[in-house]
Amino acid sequence: MNLFKKQLGFILSLVILIAVALIAGGVIGYYSYKTFQEIEGISKELEMVKPEQVIDETVDWKVYKNEEYGFEMKFPESWADFELHEWKVDQDPGRMPPYFDTIEFKIDRIQDDGKEYYFSVRIYPYSHDNWAVRRLGQQTKKYFFISASHLSYPYLGENKDYVFSWDTSRGILSPEELGEDLAENVLQLRTQEAESIISTFKIIDPLEKTAEWENYFNPRECKDIRENDFANKCYLESLKAIAEVEICKKVRPDYQDFCYFQGVQNLKNSSICENLSTLINQESCYLNVAISLKDASICKNIPTERWRNMCYGDIAELLKDPSICEEIENQKAKGYCLRGANPEQPELPIPPVSEWKTYINEKHKYSFRHPP
Repeated sequence: MNLFKKQLGFILSLVILIAVALIAGGVIGYYSYKTFQEIEGISKELEMVKPEQVIDETVDWKVYKNEEYGFEMKFPESWADFELHEWKVDQDPGRMPPYFDTIEFKIDRIQDDGKEYYFSVRIYPYSHDNWAVRRLGQQTKKYFFISASHLSYPYLGENKDYVFSWDTSRGILSPEELGEDLAENVLQLRTQEAESIISTFKIIDPLEKTAEWENYFNPRECKDIRENDFANKCYLESLKAIAEVEICKKVRPDYQDFCYFQGVQNLKNSSICENLSTLINQESCYLNVAISLKDASICKNIPTERWRNMCYGDIAELLKDPSICEEIENQKAKGYCLRGANPEQPELPIPPVSEWKTYINEKHKYSFRHPP
């Protein structure tokens, strides 16, 4: 009997132990499951806040490659029919530097109002010397011997032969109305497209941009030009105070014309102009100093008639002195000069009829004569 009670007590204890074990296991399992669920939830939340992958929208765009200049770029399907035009801006008589080439990618489209228009992306390859002139012009806007110096063409990079920049062009083609721009929504769309196209611009064999280009014409650190220090960033501020022309021979070549020009301005000596590297820069130098000094006698140093006449005309207008216009041989130019020098009573001398030119219209079969 006692043995039975002992066995019964043992079995009861065992059952209780098993029950406790099962309950404990369930609790542990429940909390383990809950913990797993929480961890999984956190993981999903972390996945949700992961940065999105950047998708290259230009991957399927058409690639244009220019072997001559050494660059390539991509165009979207909407530009698949672009027209390609190329031309050079050379050192022609009467044209100021810088000189550069143009590669134009042009599309013609029709707006919702029925007007035909064009929009183009232009790439400008500059020689390194002419890019230096462009940058110099941006820093010295008051000197008009550098043409279009107010235009700030963005730098795209360079190779051993060229420095690349870009811009856009646009206009209404038909019906043509002077000064009319594209519709605002069209202009916004095409401008965005142009910026996307330019973002794909790639130089095939690039020349790494040197630190010298960063502040090429923005020196701040020095006041003197040191001999043989051709990589120094301090030129521009130093040249503005130039008082000795000989020092211009020591500066880097792409600064020399500006150095001589600044020397002319500071020393009031027009003979320094003959040191400039090109005839066109020399003529611009004479023109600037003549106007600065209001000295018409300097104009005779300008070989090109167009610029020489402009020189006389500008000074005659400044001094209100019509007698200066007598130096001009071309009668039409002399008339403009007299009108500027004496706007109240302009003298427009008419040459004899024997000197008049003849206009002939072959299409409509008529002709007439007119003053030159």
